[in-house]
Amino acid sequence: MTGEAIELWLIDLDALGEPLAELETRDPHCPPGEIDALDGARRIARMALRRLLARSFGRPLAAQPFEAGPHGKPKLAALAGDFNVSHTFLGATSRSGATNEAKAVALIGLGRVASIGVDIEPLRTVRMDARRRAAIIAAGTAVAEGAPLPDDEEIAVIQAWARLEAWGKADGRGIGRTLSHFGIWGRGRASVVASMPSQGDELIVHDIAAAPGLLAAVALPRGVRPPSVIALPVDPVALDAILAHPAKV
Repeated sequence: MTGEAIELWLIDLDALGEPLAELETRDPHCPPGEIDALDGARRIARMALRRLLARSFGRPLAAQPFEAGPHGKPKLAALAGDFNVSHTFLGATSRSGATNEAKAVALIGLGRVASIGVDIEPLRTVRMDARRRAAIIAAGTAVAEGAPLPDDEEIAVIQAWARLEAWGKADGRGIGRTLSHFGIWGRGRASVVASMPSQGDELIVHDIAAAPGLLAAVALPRGVRPPSVIALPVDPVALDAILAHPAKV
């Protein structure tokens, strides 16, 4: 990883469950007891995160227990960078309302930058009143410095939501405080425009292409461009090779 280089990894949590568990059993990267408190998709994502952190920042630093940042965002002491994780289920409910077999996926972003936030969302039907839809679209457009959203309103709302999630996760404030900040939920609903980011704000949100059926966004410091998303290999040999090979620093 060079300079401010960012890595964005798409994780197929269903396919990578066994390979990552085998790697963790053979060569543990998670602090003792950490994954014991996790199950399912979050357990698999945590194993992937720890190995990607070790690949980019070195194993001793990546093996430290997480600490809580100012707004509760997990961090590693002395880490010269930042990281973030988003989970979702692809295909649980389609836009037509049909229920299908869900596939667990995660998006992991990390890099030598002060802040990074990521979010990944499945395409779906959004049940929301017109006022709130308009407010989310307006705020989502603002945090991306006016970058256009898709013409399809349903997709536009989801993409705008992903932008706001990423923006809120970058500094740990979360989606609840973000929606309150923009006056979308809670008190002060008339303050949406007044709460919009200005040209001097440090974080800019970018849409990223993740996979069919998924919408995603990443929040990064101004001037840092996002890379393409990389799918973490599900083949055990290829997976081991990538995770064992240090990123370029």
